[in-house]
Amino acid sequence: TYCQEGLNKMDVNALLDKAKKARSIPTDLALAEALGVSRSSVSNWRHGKNLPDPVQCAALARMAEEPLNVVLGTVGEARAISTAEKKVWRTLANLG
Repeated sequence: TYCQEGLNKMDVNALLDKAKKARSIPTDLALAEALGVSRSSVSNWRHGKNLPDPVQCAALARMAEEPLNVVLGTVGEARAISTAEKKVWRTLANLG
């Protein structure tokens, strides 16, 4: 679910950390390599400069052992600008 394992609200950083923990990946560099992206991509995701695309979200969902709707909703909410759009993405993340 969206609020799993003590996370009040999953955000992109929590998702990345969960994927690392679930796969015993020690660093963001190793996570980037596992995802087939650059370390700077993961860094940009952490700092909100860019966000994973849907294919990368699917890989993150598998790695973090989270349903795809949670990951897509989390990333979509982070990407959204308006409150109404954020609410739609949050609803998606809470489905299931």
